[in-house]
Amino acid sequence: MITTRQIMESVNDLLVDQLNAECVYLNRTPKDFERPSYLIEAISNELGSVNCRTVKQTVYLTITCFAVVDAFGNSDDGVLVNLQDGVLNLFRKGYLKVADRALEVQASTGGADFDRSYVDLQLEFYDDRSDETDTAPLMKEIEWNLKEE
Repeated sequence: MITTRQIMESVNDLLVDQLNAECVYLNRTPKDFERPSYLIEAISNELGSVNCRTVKQTVYLTITCFAVVDAFGNSDDGVLVNLQDGVLNLFRKGYLKVADRALEVQASTGGADFDRSYVDLQLEFYDDRSDETDTAPLMKEIEWNLKEE
């Protein structure tokens, strides 16, 4: 079973390995956080039934890109766009490797403020309903009558 935390850690690893991010926060930032940095937030998680053993899960994350600010608390627009583009390019192949799975991912820009820009992620995958072992008794024998006409 894949957890939201595992997905967030895989995104974190990707930011560190591919973008050389020195500081990545998960779900919240401290009061005087470091810049430049990234914040990975779990926004929502949808669970839908597929059959008695399988669920379809959709996980929504937002990656906030923080750039260095000037004396007025603003960041350069070009830097913010470049940070967004860098994050978007990480997901160009259409999947994210999490544990032994490759989860389908869609990435889109989520706008920007004066000192930060956003990238929204949507990951969809199928998973087992639970990790519990099936304890239902197995069928031991089958009886049938074959009629020839």
